[in-house]
Amino acid sequence: MRGLLGLPDPDDRLLLARLDRADDAAGHWRELRAAGEALTAADRDVQWTPGGPGPDGTGRMPYPQYSEALWRVVGALSAVGAVTPAYRWTDRPMPARQADGRLTAADAVRAATAIARGERFRDGTIAAAANSGMLDAVVAALLAWYDEPARGAPGSPSPGPGPTAAR
Repeated sequence: MRGLLGLPDPDDRLLLARLDRADDAAGHWRELRAAGEALTAADRDVQWTPGGPGPDGTGRMPYPQYSEALWRVVGALSAVGAVTPAYRWTDRPMPARQADGRLTAADAVRAATAIARGERFRDGTIAAAANSGMLDAVVAALLAWYDEPARGAPGSPSPGPGPTAAR
C-alpha cells in the first residue's frame, strides 16, 4: 500500500545501510562496475547441461552453466553488501521494475538478494535475471546509488539505466 501511495518502505533505510560505502570498499564497487560492463549477450544466454541418464545409469538433472563473467557480477553484488540476510526474500516476490525499467536502490538490494540466494533453491534464477535485464537493472541502480549519494535516499529511483542496461 505504501508503494501505491508513493511512500518509501520503512525497510529501505535498513537495506541501504547494509551497502558498504566505506573507503576500503571502493574496490568492490569498481569491481561491480567492471563486472557489469563486461557482461556480453553470450553471458546472458545461459546454456543448460542436458539431463537424463548418466553413463552409469543414474539420473542427472539439467543445470545452468554460468560464465565466469556472470559469477563475477554475482560475487561483486555480495561484496558491496547487496546480498543481505536483512531482506527476507522467500516471503516476498521479486521487486518489479518501474515503467522505465529502473529499480530504486533498495529494490535493487531486494532483487540482488532474491537472485543470488534464489539460485541455491531453484537452478536458473540467475539465468532468468540475466536474460530479462533484471540483473542489469540491479547493477545500474546500485552504481547510481553509490555514485550519487544525495540521490540514494530510500524510495528514490536511480538516475537511469547505466551502461550495463544497454543490450
